[in-house]
Amino acid sequence: MKKFNKLVSLMLVGAMMLGMCTTAYAKDESNVKQYNSIQEVLEENESMQDLILSGENLSRPAMAPLTSMQVMWVNSQDAGEEHISAGQYATKLDHGGDWFQVITLEVGFSSVRWAKFKHMEMESTDTEYVDLNGDNIMDGVLRLWTINTSYTSGKFEYSAWSVQTSKEFSTWINVL
Repeated sequence: MKKFNKLVSLMLVGAMMLGMCTTAYAKDESNVKQYNSIQEVLEENESMQDLILSGENLSRPAMAPLTSMQVMWVNSQDAGEEHISAGQYATKLDHGGDWFQVITLEVGFSSVRWAKFKHMEMESTDTEYVDLNGDNIMDGVLRLWTINTSYTSGKFEYSAWSVQTSKEFSTWINVL
């Protein structure tokens, strides 16, 4: 029994020390930045460049119907930037602050769209057409959504209606 109590005590001390270490290495808030354009995000984030090829000289095909959409990236005053994986339903970082940004990807094209965070409408602040397979033909659209409001957590929701088919698509992520 004494060995068990000693083991539990050591585990508690270890957990407390781990918590202190995590707090001691909190992120440098001077690196947090609110972006004005998707191009600015792409220029400063090599991992985003690897995900999507964009360009100004892309051919414009007949507008293909929307086939999928996803949240690609989240940015906030408190946590900074976070890349979102396909199928991820919540952020891993603890976001919050006085502003919040999201980049969404539409594969295909939409006609009517809206984005909300905590039921508040977000502003579409930039759009970038993308080539996902390197053939110099537009395959979809990146959209930068921004809201300037104080918050601690909430749900980001995005819906759009496909051109040609009028089918509604939506995506969301819980922001911690």
